[in-house]
Amino acid sequence: MIKVDKNWNLEKAFLEINTAHRPGGQISGPIRNAAIKQWIVLIGAHKARLLFNKEIEVFKSKSNFCRTYQISSRILNHLMAFIDDLEGQNKAKNRFEYVDKAYDFLTAKEKVVYILPLRI
Repeated sequence: MIKVDKNWNLEKAFLEINTAHRPGGQISGPIRNAAIKQWIVLIGAHKARLLFNKEIEVFKSKSNFCRTYQISSRILNHLMAFIDDLEGQNKAKNRFEYVDKAYDFLTAKEKVVYILPLRI
């Protein structure tokens, strides 16, 4: 397996990964796809989506993109769905963020002890 670098742009990532693992092979193809997914996780789903969309716009179509980077449209769709899943997981993690903050605020408020002056 190739070591992926988070500083690679999309073109460099595909070039390095395709050089290490030949696209289309029965064994090397799935390994290449796993390396691409590893790179996507490393750079983050949001940045990956931006890079993929930018490159698809440059090539004017998904089929031109697939032809240039030696990837099937089915695998490209799987990668885009993988990115969607990653983005969905990040949203699910932050779903209760404000509930947790409110709970902390309320429990901290209950811990405050009010001391009233004594009347003698």
